[in-house]
Amino acid sequence: MKVKDVIINAARLVLKDETADKYAADESLDSEEEKAIKQLIRAYNLVLKEVATDYLPLTLTEERSGGTVEFSGFSNYPLKILSVRRKDEKIDFEIKNSAMVLPKGEGFSISYSYLPNDQTPSDDFPYENKRVENRAFCYGVASEFCLMNGRYDEAGNWDSKYRRAVDTVFKHSAKKIKGRSWV
Repeated sequence: MKVKDVIINAARLVLKDETADKYAADESLDSEEEKAIKQLIRAYNLVLKEVATDYLPLTLTEERSGGTVEFSGFSNYPLKILSVRRKDEKIDFEIKNSAMVLPKGEGFSISYSYLPNDQTPSDDFPYENKRVENRAFCYGVASEFCLMNGRYDEAGNWDSKYRRAVDTVFKHSAKKIKGRSWV
């Protein structure tokens, strides 16, 4: 699934169906329609960053050599280092300013979460086949779009649907704490 598919579905929620159909068919859009699609893409990127930071982080694992490893050298800038391993053994590390310090050696696997860069319609949707589904993203995009255009009542409605959809996913996946047996 591409980002464009999410944009098309969100466009069906807040724009005329003919605009969404023209965008889906790669037909030419007038200036107002073009502006609306650009706003939807901007709204998509806002929702993507919110989901990646507040709900379900995007993660990567990269191989590095030991010593000082600059965060700018990663393919995406790390938000949080999740683990460092060498041959399935957990390795301790130290964080300093914009780098991390590892023991000397080779073959370190560094897993980290990251904030995604802005995406374009031709990019792959990063949450395909993940717990957060396309529908939740569409609600969030619709809400942001309506806010950008002063449609505050609609924005509130879409936002509540977005929050319910996302919260439902994460409430059901939360670990349950066993009750006290002595009570």
